[in-house]
Amino acid sequence: MTHTSFWFQFALWLGCFFHAERALAAEIRVAADSNCHVFFEGEIKQGDARKLKNYIESEKRTIEGQIGELLCLDSEGGSYIEGLALAKLIMEHQIGTMVRAGADCLSACAIAFMGGLFWDHGNLYPNRVLDIKARLGFHAPTLVVEDGRYNRNTVEASYDAAIGAIAELIGLAKTAYGGKQGVIFPLELLAEMLKRKGSDMYFVTTVGEANKLDIRLHGVTPPVSISKAMFLNVCDGMADDIWTNWIVGPFVFDREKHVKLAETENGMTFTFGAFGEGEEATHNCVLEVWLVEKRPKSLVGYFTSGNSTYSARRRLPWQYLFDRGASISTLAP
Repeated sequence: MTHTSFWFQFALWLGCFFHAERALAAEIRVAADSNCHVFFEGEIKQGDARKLKNYIESEKRTIEGQIGELLCLDSEGGSYIEGLALAKLIMEHQIGTMVRAGADCLSACAIAFMGGLFWDHGNLYPNRVLDIKARLGFHAPTLVVEDGRYNRNTVEASYDAAIGAIAELIGLAKTAYGGKQGVIFPLELLAEMLKRKGSDMYFVTTVGEANKLDIRLHGVTPPVSISKAMFLNVCDGMADDIWTNWIVGPFVFDREKHVKLAETENGMTFTFGAFGEGEEATHNCVLEVWLVEKRPKSLVGYFTSGNSTYSARRRLPWQYLFDRGASISTLAP
């Protein structure tokens, strides 16, 4: 397919998707749930972003910027443009997003999900949670329209809307958070979406895929103890994810040498030497584990070079202990 024909089909898809009438609109309701403050369920239609905005502004107990209070999404998609509007609204109000066990967040819903953020110490940070028994799927636009159901004006208007929508999505890819150590919507994700044809979807199914998109996996049980191999998985994950690869580039960690263990008052610290391409081990991956009754309770990681720390000290979710290629579904207890 040529570049022009792709955009032509995308324009038609967007116009059809944007103008089509749907039977069911999304429902927004307060949740009586330990993880979710608000549920957003059903097909995404034009006006849903305004509906959510009205809810946020009228809610006495706001969900803005609260790390522990999440907007839970359960939708198979709908209006692409409205999904973008929802993502921008969620970002604007620094609301976290979650897909609970048994729920689906597909297509336009997945776009909205990526807007999940919170504000801390002057910076925005990702606040996106995916249960290991949920589904999160992205796909390329598909054209579903009968012959003769559109004319030149419809195509031109839809094409203009399509270009504007893609420009907004690329704009999200340039929106940084965490002291410019990550972006809202990685261009790599957009590339994965555009590879999909028809109803084919890109599902987030592995630990590495979740790490790269700064998605916290819910339902992962912390281990009783942490092995050296697990610590190396953490370093691999941090070097590979979108927080650090813009600074440090590809790293290879020596599995045998340059390992240092230090006991601390509340736990232990591991340090691994890291080799860049053709470099000496001038970088270090440092991991701090807080122990309570000799069991791991929290994990913090960062990179150093010499006496300098040049990546944010991050409290990492337990998923980082697992191999990047591990299937999310296998992490269930």
